Amino acid sequence: MSYPMLAGRRLLVVEDEMLIAEELAERLNDAGAEIIGPIGWIDEAMAVAEQSGRIDAAILDVNLRGETVFPLADAMVARGVPLLFVTGYDMASLPPRFAGMPCSGKPAPVSAVADLLRSVECRAPLPASTGAGQGRQGVYSGGRY
Repeated sequence: MSYPMLAGRRLLVVEDEMLIAEELAERLNDAGAEIIGPIGWIDEAMAVAEQSGRIDAAILDVNLRGETVFPLADAMVARGVPLLFVTGYDMASLPPRFAGMPCSGKPAPVSAVADLLRSVECRAPLPASTGAGQGRQGVYSGGRY
């Protein structure tokens, strides 16, 4: 299936399970997205997100090695970045401030990310130098697992 709304979008992927993270990043990249990550540690994710410039959406694993991703989610919300939470736990465990935000079980399907972008006003014209179609070169991919 084709997901044209992903083409050229900069997506932050925060997931601590290496195989899930790499598979998701590869599928999103194949759909034309530029991947920031994947990143498996909350401190590293916070630093990368702060330095990454434009982020069109963030896919966030709720539990990263026993730490919640909520401080990063708060920072993304403050920046107006749409979120998709992914979890292997009960989705009702999200704090009330995130009630109603998109949430998916693991692994997150590409269609859930596409739906997120479709549901928000993320369709503004992209800058000419997005790097779309250039693979993952120049994008942070040094996350530790």
